[in-house]
Amino acid sequence: MDNITRSGERTYHEDGHLEDNLKQSIMKKLITVICYFVLLFLVGHFGLHAQVYVSLNATGAGDGSSWADAYTSIPDAVSGSPKGSALWIAAGTYTLSQPLVLEEADLDLIGGFAGTESALDQRDFSQETILSADAAGDDLPGDLVSNSSDNLEHVLLISESTPMTIDGIVIEGGRGALSGTFADLAATGGGVFCVGEIDFINCKIRNNVARFGAGLYLINTGAIPGVYSFTNCEITGNEGNSFGGGIYAAFGGTTVSFKDCTFSKNKA
Repeated sequence: MDNITRSGERTYHEDGHLEDNLKQSIMKKLITVICYFVLLFLVGHFGLHAQVYVSLNATGAGDGSSWADAYTSIPDAVSGSPKGSALWIAAGTYTLSQPLVLEEADLDLIGGFAGTESALDQRDFSQETILSADAAGDDLPGDLVSNSSDNLEHVLLISESTPMTIDGIVIEGGRGALSGTFADLAATGGGVFCVGEIDFINCKIRNNVARFGAGLYLINTGAIPGVYSFTNCEITGNEGNSFGGGIYAAFGGTTVSFKDCTFSKNKA
């Protein structure tokens, strides 16, 4: 009897341990699921990367730590921000003195802010965040020839091996060359020349010039993929004289996808 009792007790204790282990396993899985959905909410509501603020109207410390202390220059914000940051850029026209170069910067560019928001979904896009290559600010609406001698050849030059998001940005005024070959950087991508894995969201690429890909020239290098997606974007009024007034996607392996985008008045 003693042996049977001890065996029964042993079985009881083992079953008890199994039950406790099962409860612990279920709780761990439940906590994991809860944390996952909390993370999804935070990413969607606040954005994944740490914010660095940019605003033309800021008068504070200029270190990008808040809207009040925002950078007033996008190039300064790019050079001063740690990798993995998202530049939150308030509405206004940011006139560039040279093309904005993003080479392994690992930064996102997010515009469309009034300059008071604390979350991405608070933007109403009532005002535009514009990156302009019109150095003198004298471009004429609908005229891509007059007063163009001061314009930069490109607005953005991008080479990124890590995925990047450009959201709520207007890219305009690039005046690339209308002569040359694919090997000539000046003849490609008046608005954007880029290689990488890039999501364009809520963007407007307009009124740019270049022989190839006046609006955007999209490539891969083999080592760096060329994977591009466009969501709710407008590509309009860009002009070339060879291939791709709006967009030119070059080299085998470059992929481009579109969702809810508008193309209008592009010429090549």
